[in-house]
Amino acid sequence: MHTAAHESRHAEQHETIRDAKIGFWDKKEKELEEHGVTREEVDSWEDNFNNYKSSSNGFEEYYNQPVEKDARKAGREFVNSLTPEKFDEYKRKAGVK
Repeated sequence: MHTAAHESRHAEQHETIRDAKIGFWDKKEKELEEHGVTREEVDSWEDNFNNYKSSSNGFEEYYNQPVEKDARKAGREFVNSLTPEKFDEYKRKAGVK
C-alpha cells in the first residue's frame, strides 16, 4: 500500500510540475497552496527530476532527493491514515478475500 501511494505521489509531482507552467501565475499559486505545496517545492521537484539520481548512483544520493523524501512522506501518511474498514474496502475492490 505504501509503495502504491509512493508511486502515485510521483505521478502527482509530475502533474503538478506540468500544471504549474500553464495558466495565470496568481491562479496557479492559489492551486499550489490548496494542494499544500509551494512554488519552491515544485521548482525543486522539477530540478530533481531533471537531474534524477537512481539508486545505482548510490543509495544515499537516491534516498535523499526531494522527490523521494516527499513520496515517502505521502506513502507513510496514506498508510498511517488507513482504517481497517478502508483497508477491507480496498481488498474487496481488488478481489482479495
